[in-house]
Amino acid sequence: MNFAFILDIISLKYEIIPLLSVSVFVTIYANASILGGDITIGDHSVIGSNVFVQKSIGANCYVIYKEDSVTLIK
Repeated sequence: MNFAFILDIISLKYEIIPLLSVSVFVTIYANASILGGDITIGDHSVIGSNVFVQKSIGANCYVIYKEDSVTLIK
């Protein structure tokens, strides 16, 4: 898992923030936007073009943009 380390210079404390985690055999097409912090994309998933992902996606899922709506197909 990828992490971002933020160091607070004043109090000399650091915070670990988990970032995007993409599993194996994931396809992300052009103009797809993955927004948010702790998001996981499962194995063998496909994210279509022009899709905004704001939540985690399970394994073997398709997320597609179809006529002004986003559809999650499991």
